[in-house]
Amino acid sequence: MLGASSTWHLLSARQVDTQADGGNLYLKAKGDVRSWVFRYKQADKVREIGMSATHTHTLAEVRDKTEQMCRSVSDGTELMATCGRVCWRW
Repeated sequence: MLGASSTWHLLSARQVDTQADGGNLYLKAKGDVRSWVFRYKQADKVREIGMSATHTHTLAEVRDKTEQMCRSVSDGTELMATCGRVCWRW
């Protein structure tokens, strides 16, 4: 889980590459760009799907979508086949 927001904002993008939030949700930082990423393992392969930029959706929205995606993976749905590398449908 990410620390308190005041502590988090003290980190620069160079110091953070990927930070786990829990439940297969990761914050990926590249330069000044930050985005949410969903990682999961299926058929012995670790896969990564971009969720959204951090300024586009709130953490609560991304966590809700991550829960839905975890249920889909548990049900055997192949997410890469249904939504490709980026999956966000509103």
